[in-house]
Amino acid sequence: MFELKKVLPAGMAFPYNFGFLPSTKGGDGDPLDVLVQMDEPAFPGCVLKCRVIGVIEGEQGNKEKRT
Repeated sequence: MFELKKVLPAGMAFPYNFGFLPSTKGGDGDPLDVLVQMDEPAFPGCVLKCRVIGVIEGEQGNKEKRT
């Protein structure tokens, strides 16, 4: 089951094919995100066979600035 969290504003689009790895779970409890590099755009809901060529570990969210 998928849950729509937010919609991009009109006229905006992701610059790359973006999705997730099924049956995985990151530290936030969500599936691991993926960025797919290919020549042509994929369509929403498309399932692709890919291979991992790199990993980026990042943090997101609002953290209070400490002075």
